[in-house]
Amino acid sequence: MIIIGQSLLNGELRLGRTVRSLLPLILAMLIASPVLADNTLFETGKTQWKAKQYSKSKQSLTQYRKLPYGKNPDVDYMLGTGDCRMNLRDEGFNRLMGMTQRYDLSPNVHKLISNELKTCGKQNVVPADIANVNKGIAGVWVRGKESSYFKEDPKKKSLYTYTPRSMGATDIAAMQSRLVPIGDVQKIEESLTRLAPSGARIKLIGNFAIISSAGQTDAQLSTIATRMNAYLDFLEQQYGVIRPETYMTVYLVANNTELRKIANKNHNLDVSATTLGYHYPHDQSVVAVESGTLTGTLQHELFHMLVRSNFGDVPLWLDEGIAELYEQTKGPEQNGRFVGVKNWRGSHVLVKSWPYHPKLIDVISKPWSVTDSINSIEPETAPSYATYATAANFAIARYFALWLQHTGKLVPVYQAVQAIELDQNKDPIAAQISAIEKIIGPLAQAQIEFDRWFLLVHPETTQN
Repeated sequence: MIIIGQSLLNGELRLGRTVRSLLPLILAMLIASPVLADNTLFETGKTQWKAKQYSKSKQSLTQYRKLPYGKNPDVDYMLGTGDCRMNLRDEGFNRLMGMTQRYDLSPNVHKLISNELKTCGKQNVVPADIANVNKGIAGVWVRGKESSYFKEDPKKKSLYTYTPRSMGATDIAAMQSRLVPIGDVQKIEESLTRLAPSGARIKLIGNFAIISSAGQTDAQLSTIATRMNAYLDFLEQQYGVIRPETYMTVYLVANNTELRKIANKNHNLDVSATTLGYHYPHDQSVVAVESGTLTGTLQHELFHMLVRSNFGDVPLWLDEGIAELYEQTKGPEQNGRFVGVKNWRGSHVLVKSWPYHPKLIDVISKPWSVTDSINSIEPETAPSYATYATAANFAIARYFALWLQHTGKLVPVYQAVQAIELDQNKDPIAAQISAIEKIIGPLAQAQIEFDRWFLLVHPETTQN
């Protein structure tokens, strides 16, 4: 049975074991929302692209790209390959090259783009479909936060760590059918009842529907929801993210085992045994291992998801740096700001091997693993090169964002990189560095100032 309590007043209910068998199937029709309306424009552009109607496709996809969540690898790939076949070789080449620097792409997609760069300008060559290379999983961008630590005992066996992986083609329409307009309490409760684990507690406040199987009390869930709504206000004001018109679903779980169950059942994902949280864009959800009123992993993952509403091609160093900045914060302060503070990425990663820490120029310009674990290896592939270097890249990205926050230059740098258009720059890395240096000065001098600042923040740092 469903125990409702004060459901109509505060949106909280508890789900019993037999509830699923008692509820009818709902949400058979897609919920009208801007996301689904925009997807129609995307499908039109893709149909035109497949029919080699590249000029029409460019019109449709250019419109789509200006809309919330419109900047994504699928769109830029079709625009780039289309330009290559319309004698717009520079624009096409620039966009495809820019994709390799601005998006977190799989090895298969990198190979695909490399081949397309070689054939750019050859109008008789039909471009391959990026969805086929991704095994039919187009438009899905999922990132997970991993546990990160040094393995003090080298004899201990490392856990396998890998980013969330889809177990099959994604039914985007089915995922989006879970989206419910804010204020429709009955519909969101019905939807979440089907999705929540047995015995979970649900709390609706503002933009968030929180499902907890981690033991939080109603008062603790109220604290979490209030903080997350304040965080959403802050991201909207600070970074211009677009506030969703539908509920965002937050799953709070007690451990990685429960997280993996939800990933498998609700999102058809395989996540590693070290994953602490992930976000899933198509149903606007975040899953996190959190206890009490902690929200660090939620804030990390929400930034990843919401930043794509207006900055879909955010480069890895900036995306990870800011997401990590907000995984440990003060706030909200009286002015509504969330302020990042020093954390374990400095004291447990950089402090221990400071003489070998990556340079800012390398973190910005060179490819590095997206797996957030010091013990990262990918099953079914060769062992990752990521040991200290992986964790150090994440740590430098995080502390660079912290330093930029300290100097008041974080938002200007974010906006400067955001303004770079992929099809306008032959050297995307040089364009980023130029944009950054206009705000903070030459990177060589910034490196000196950054290093000096870090040693003041972490005076325990070993330099020999």
